[in-house]
Amino acid sequence: MSQIVAKLLMLVAGVLTLADPVILLFLWALRFKGVAVNRFSKASLWIGLTLSTIAFLLIWTCFLTLPPYVPGDPIRAAHITDFLRPSIAVSFLGVLFGFIGACRKGLWIAASAISVPLTWFLYAGMQ
Repeated sequence: MSQIVAKLLMLVAGVLTLADPVILLFLWALRFKGVAVNRFSKASLWIGLTLSTIAFLLIWTCFLTLPPYVPGDPIRAAHITDFLRPSIAVSFLGVLFGFIGACRKGLWIAASAISVPLTWFLYAGMQ
C-alpha cells in the first residue's frame, strides 16, 4: 500500500514540476490583465505569485548550477542545502498568501508554490 502512495506522490510531483512554468506564465499573464478584486486580495495575490516565482527560480537555479557529483565531496550537498531551505520557506509563504487571496487564482498560486517542495521530493526520490 505504501508503494502505491509513494508512486502516486511521485506522479503528482512530476506533473506539478512539469506544469509549474506553464502555470506561472498563465498566472502572470492574468495578473497583468488586471482583473478587478478588492485591495487585500489583490495585494496578497501579487505577493503570493511573486513568492511562488522566486521559489521556482531558486530551485531551478540550484539544479542548473549544481556541481558535478564526486563521491565523498561535501560541496554538492552544501550547495543543495543552501537552496533547499530558502526555496521551501519562500514556497510556504507563497502557499500562505495564495490561500489568503481567497479566489481561484489564489488556489493556482498555491498549487504552483507547493510544486517546489514536491520537486525536491521528486529529486530526493530519484537519487
